[in-house]
Amino acid sequence: MKALVFGSCNLDFIYPVPRPVPPEELKGAKPAQISPGGKGVNQAIALKKAGLDAYFAGKHGADGVLLRETLVKSGVDVSFLRQSAGISGQAHIQVTPDGENYILLLLPGANREITREEIDETLSHFGAGDLLVLQNEVSELPYMIEAGFARGMRVVMNPSPFSEAMTGLDYAKIWLVFVNETEAQGLCRGAKPEDLIAEMRLRYPGLRWVVTLGENGSLYFDRDTFCRQSAFPANAIDTTCAGDTFTGYFTEALCRGLSPAEALRRASAASAITVSRMGAAGVIPTAAEVDALIADS
Repeated sequence: MKALVFGSCNLDFIYPVPRPVPPEELKGAKPAQISPGGKGVNQAIALKKAGLDAYFAGKHGADGVLLRETLVKSGVDVSFLRQSAGISGQAHIQVTPDGENYILLLLPGANREITREEIDETLSHFGAGDLLVLQNEVSELPYMIEAGFARGMRVVMNPSPFSEAMTGLDYAKIWLVFVNETEAQGLCRGAKPEDLIAEMRLRYPGLRWVVTLGENGSLYFDRDTFCRQSAFPANAIDTTCAGDTFTGYFTEALCRGLSPAEALRRASAASAITVSRMGAAGVIPTAAEVDALIADS
């Protein structure tokens, strides 16, 4: 089984701040750190470090050498990573002393230049049973879902950053969905995550859902199963990549045959390590580090 992440690659400009501030207060300031990121890159590296055969498809600009190098160094196959004549995506992020991150500005850049022809060519190298992992940071997302499903791929969706368009996706063609509390409320029109369970079990009985709740842990449900996991204690420095780490580690564990409860525990441990480090793609833990934390807990 191969795991293809078709998603975003961004250069993250990270600003440590004592508190969230308006963008104009940062004018003229130099970023303390420029890191490789983007939800697609982060999730591909998390999948690879967790143990899957991971491929990344997307598009960066001429300024994206660091993005390609980071993926290669992590062992992710970049055969389907293309270069645009434009600029790479950018994310400008504030990080407060308690580790919370606030996105000031997200510039899509080359992430929104992906074409249907490029999607078709890439997916022709994958088939039934392979994973197709998607997020809401690239162009032609509904087409990717349709094309992946048509090939028998198991589509994994993280509708983040959330927008109204995410309510119109064909969730009947998706195998596994990851949402945080805000995204869950958006999908069920402001209701609580618990209400999402009953609604989505009825509408999509074959779909698997993971809801991450920050310091309150996470939960999993499908037609027959419900389980919840408390968050691992962590000295949070930067939560930028926590959700993407969780997505990668949970998906790998579930595909490996672990139960949803075991997968939640493993993903929670991986996220706890990630938030204790400053940065995004480069700070995702190895499987050995996750094993050690679980053994010590």
